Amino acid sequence: MKKILFLIILISAVSFHADTKEKREKKYTFHPASIFEIPQNDPYKMHIKISDNTNECRALTVVLKTGQTTSYTNYDDGYYQKGAARSYTRDNAKEIVTDNTTNLQWQDNSDAKTVQKTWSEAKEYCENLTLGGYDDWRLPSMDELLTIVDYGRYSPAINPVFQNVGSFWKNGVEVDDYIVSSYWSSTNFAFNNSLAWSVVFHDYNNYIANTIAEFTSNNNLIRCVRGERLERGNFSRDDTKEIVTDNCTKLQWQDNSEAKTVQKTWSEAISYCENLTLGGYDDWRLPNINELYSIVDFSRKTINSVFKNIFPDDWWFLEGYFLWSSTSSESNISLAWGIELMDINTIDYEVRKSFSAFVRCVRGGQ
Repeated sequence: MKKILFLIILISAVSFHADTKEKREKKYTFHPASIFEIPQNDPYKMHIKISDNTNECRALTVVLKTGQTTSYTNYDDGYYQKGAARSYTRDNAKEIVTDNTTNLQWQDNSDAKTVQKTWSEAKEYCENLTLGGYDDWRLPSMDELLTIVDYGRYSPAINPVFQNVGSFWKNGVEVDDYIVSSYWSSTNFAFNNSLAWSVVFHDYNNYIANTIAEFTSNNNLIRCVRGERLERGNFSRDDTKEIVTDNCTKLQWQDNSEAKTVQKTWSEAISYCENLTLGGYDDWRLPNINELYSIVDFSRKTINSVFKNIFPDDWWFLEGYFLWSSTSSESNISLAWGIELMDINTIDYEVRKSFSAFVRCVRGGQ
């Protein structure tokens, strides 16, 4: 088996919650770079850049497993368990957690669950932090922060190797405010400079993590990161086949007119993708939440601009634009995750599986 050394980068996901009676939530995530020896025939990993061709990757990109291992129906996230395995190591003396898959290192001292600052103060805090003998810390991007969200857990939705996690509870008292457990990212909101993205790992309803755009003047928690910055996928579209390919992960995405018109319940969406034939392929499936996040563009709060079929022609009549994932809510299996592109301050939600929502199928992956 041929192998090749190259610089690696990864992608993954996170989550948010809101709505009326239909609980929702969101997730998103991406990952860092390092030198690894990877089999060239690994379909989920691809080496990179040898020229400025836009179809080539600048670094290796990996979509992580969501953390969901239980299958609630055939062909869902727990059935396929697509993505790269997660692995963490904690240095108790340095109070640092290393993500062995992304190679990012995370602050995990008591400050990570107590210190709260505005967005600009949070960036300055990380830039001035010295921890474990390192002084090159920074505020993580949303792509990076979402890599540590674990959809197989809730309250908090993060691996227990992290010992210092902000909670909705303060000194044993319930606090009715998301801000108590929101962690700042360095990613600001594209259409409003007074907002920036954050992630909640432990919310007041004991649901999974949430992602929200908050006022930069809010005081939120901080978890600094160090290591190679993560990069996004690189996309191209086959106009004949109506398929978008991520040239880094090699995931291929449905992008025909049905992707912006067909609406199904969760179980119907799974069946629809399993029975789809498009571009000469019949091995389509409903994407898990991390795969779905890999096509999200936080800077524009939509999916990558290479996709031609996103919003229906009558989108202004819609109350929302929700895309199903195959990932169920770990805290309430009557709900499933997806992304909402029309909500002003969040992207991911948990929604009742009986809800009718849009479908965009995927194929390929590890």
